[in-house]
Amino acid sequence: MGSRRTGAAAEKMYAVAQNWVDSALRKDDSIFTPGEPIWSSQWLGELRSRFLEKPGVSQERDFLPTLEQQLAGSRPEVYQLMAEALYIHYLIQYLRRQTKLNKITPVLKWSPRPVSIPPPLIDGLQSMLVEARAGFADKRISYQVGTLIESVEQWKNLETAKRDQILDEPWTFKEFLFTRNFTSALLANYQNTGDLERHLMLHIVHPSSFEAMLRNDKKKLAEARALSRFVTDKTDDHDRAIKQIREGLEVKFAKVISFYDDEIQRYWKPTKEGEPVIEEIDEDLDPPPRNEPDLDNLAKELFLIEPADFLHEVELLLTDKKQVIFQGPPGTGKTYVAQKLANHLAGSKDRVTLVQFHPSYAYEDFVRGFRPKVSEDEQAGFELKDGPLLNAANRAEAEPGEKHFLIIDEINRGNLAKVFGELYFLLEYRDEEITLQYQKVENEKFSLPSNLYIIG
Repeated sequence: MGSRRTGAAAEKMYAVAQNWVDSALRKDDSIFTPGEPIWSSQWLGELRSRFLEKPGVSQERDFLPTLEQQLAGSRPEVYQLMAEALYIHYLIQYLRRQTKLNKITPVLKWSPRPVSIPPPLIDGLQSMLVEARAGFADKRISYQVGTLIESVEQWKNLETAKRDQILDEPWTFKEFLFTRNFTSALLANYQNTGDLERHLMLHIVHPSSFEAMLRNDKKKLAEARALSRFVTDKTDDHDRAIKQIREGLEVKFAKVISFYDDEIQRYWKPTKEGEPVIEEIDEDLDPPPRNEPDLDNLAKELFLIEPADFLHEVELLLTDKKQVIFQGPPGTGKTYVAQKLANHLAGSKDRVTLVQFHPSYAYEDFVRGFRPKVSEDEQAGFELKDGPLLNAANRAEAEPGEKHFLIIDEINRGNLAKVFGELYFLLEYRDEEITLQYQKVENEKFSLPSNLYIIG
């Protein structure tokens, strides 16, 4: 139990994180080229003069071009140090592995002596731990990465024994991070702008003590009225309060919990905009223990070549976007894998709906439309009938704590604009409501439930 995540992908990430702690924080070594003193005071000082003392832009779209100018003419060690700092910045971020690599490898290519990221470190980027959906990774990126670099630069001023002592004590390490006085041109007047980076570092260095969570969410969680009963040792430290809340909830639920599970999140941060926070915990709420799906075992069962890469990436996309498309030649098992994965994640075949598109399939078949009906007096007529999309949505809405899936087989055979109609809008904006073409009641509104996932 605790804040440390489980699973093969997470363990690869934690192995990399521990490597960085042992190599870069306890010593001066590189994580890309072990044994080379890349994280030394010398190269940190050089990077400071080129990056921290010559501030550029902070937004992602201009960050790399500006950084290339800032580092122009640097020694190879400086390029590598910057790339390794970016690697740590992105390590547990909620981004696809390839996206992370696309943001790190250009810096290595600028160097007069390019190096490659070792395969185990590439694998370590697969895990996505921080529950952020608003592009934190690139928000004010220069301040975030700058906070990491200047914090480590000050860290290097400590005696080795002192460093070891601080690293061995989670709350002392937090005190070190959050009592820094930054003096660089980039951060001197923006002391707290990179606080989010410090919260990431807490989990990277001490994953069993600090949540993989950003500052604003920590505040909401720690101050949630419904969860305050678990904070028996009153404290103003959000991390200490959250640790007590986790311990209390895991005893109550008799399982490892995630604060972002629907059954927990509704007490501190509603998933839908405008939804109120529940301020009292139902005393009878005591769901039975439920094991989290083991995607690695499923991958072995399906004989997938790259189990961790593929299934974990699909799970990430579903969690983030709520829908995903499988693409490939006919007969390669796309539908079979989609069904097995959906059954696995939903925990029951009853929560998985399968529909097949074809050229004559229409909106009236998929969403809602008038269908032929013979009345009891044998008169021919029509009735307004829901299609598989609305049926699946209704079942998902009836079970908000469970994941429901809609699998669309042969999606490319249908006329998507004709079949989806106004639902295209809801695929991108899940929190919005629309008016359906065919309404059963006047001014009827419809939105896609947050727990309905679509695989095409």
